[in-house]
Amino acid sequence: MYKFFIGKKGEVAALVTKGKQLDHLTRILRTCLDPAISPAIHVAAVQGSKLVITSDSPALATRLRLQAPELVHTIANQLEEFQAIKSLDVKIIPRSRPQKRKKPPPRALSENAAERLLETAESIDNPALQKALRRLASRRK
Repeated sequence: MYKFFIGKKGEVAALVTKGKQLDHLTRILRTCLDPAISPAIHVAAVQGSKLVITSDSPALATRLRLQAPELVHTIANQLEEFQAIKSLDVKIIPRSRPQKRKKPPPRALSENAAERLLETAESIDNPALQKALRRLASRRK
């Protein structure tokens, strides 16, 4: 199993290292951003002198695109890790939302089954069980 994670020439290890680097850059970038928006921003890549960041909010992405020149200047001057950055690319990556599950239609009993449940309820001495059987019988078609 260990060899699988190492991969050929450390491919998986390189991916893990790259992920950690991007996470580190994200934390650094967030120090220059408004605390209200920083949780929605992630560094996706550094491509030469271009910083690629992602957001799950189209409105926030638009806001960042409008502020890109000012933001590039700020991060290039304030953060050593981003000194070579000359441009900013903002991409939208929507959050995946779990699909709502449809409730199954309520089950209905046949008239015959409902009658048998009522008969059984009347022949039982336990009041709680009688009540449950009557409630179940009320689901007839």
